[in-house]
Amino acid sequence: MRIAMFAAASFALLATPASAWTVTHERDRLTDRELTWASAQSGGATLLVGCLNGHVQPRLVWTERVGFGNGIGVSWRLDNGPVVMTTGALFSQDGQTLYAWPGTLESQVISGLRKGKRLRVQLGDAVLDFDLTRGVGWPQQWGKCG
Repeated sequence: MRIAMFAAASFALLATPASAWTVTHERDRLTDRELTWASAQSGGATLLVGCLNGHVQPRLVWTERVGFGNGIGVSWRLDNGPVVMTTGALFSQDGQTLYAWPGTLESQVISGLRKGKRLRVQLGDAVLDFDLTRGVGWPQQWGKCG
């Protein structure tokens, strides 16, 4: 298992949740399909939810490289539910996007985000805390995804 290298300046232990969903709509310039994205901020990270590879997927995005590799350990908790952990997360080649919920975990997380009020994600010593109650509500439709 590879261990992710995190830039200390990119993460901070957060005591309070950050504000929630910002929803954007755009037209894909290649396919002319309407795309819908929902995002929430915590520290330097963005929780981004939208169409990828034909279905709605969540991922974490930073503006700079924060890690590398695959087999990354990630723990998360939706609302007051149990802490769930995986060692299957992977970073994009540029190290700015973490696909934290591989395979069947994606649908579990999407279902929880739809109704959830708070998502906490732990990567190493860093904890990201997303408040999902403020801002715009969860999108009812994601455009043509697929």
